[in-house]
Amino acid sequence: MLIGAAAVEAPHLLVVESNLLYHPKFVKLAITAAEDTIMVADASGSGDEVFICAEPDGRLGYLGKGASARLRQRSLGEFAGITRLSAGLCRSYMDQARSLQTEGKAGGHYEELIFELAQAGHNVRVRHCPSLPWTEVDTPDDLERARTKIYPQLEHLWAGKPEIFLP
Repeated sequence: MLIGAAAVEAPHLLVVESNLLYHPKFVKLAITAAEDTIMVADASGSGDEVFICAEPDGRLGYLGKGASARLRQRSLGEFAGITRLSAGLCRSYMDQARSLQTEGKAGGHYEELIFELAQAGHNVRVRHCPSLPWTEVDTPDDLERARTKIYPQLEHLWAGKPEIFLP
């Protein structure tokens, strides 16, 4: 995923994946984060989790699907598909993505490249949002979970209250 040049000039960029159903507090917390931040949900048990571990100081320490048993145990949860990126990190991201594309190595997931940049020294924080309802919808089973378990926990929030989406 390449981020457009116009987005890089903004003070920050909010990346929200399109196949999510989530509590609006995820977005509120991401928008108000003071720095580059990856939002973390409790692990869903879907079998397709991108596990997130934090260093003791709150920086991103691990991000990936292939987590060992030790990393899974140490993880805060899973990547929630919502990320706040500064203009500086967006520029670094674009530079690295262009380089990978030129080398014929493009094709990974955008969050993996963010993790690589964090490993290279960018200060990417993690924000765990325990107990907030959330799900990704990739499969029919995910859709059923969204309909029967997650949406019922959220529908009362939207009853005549569009302001819940504002910080």
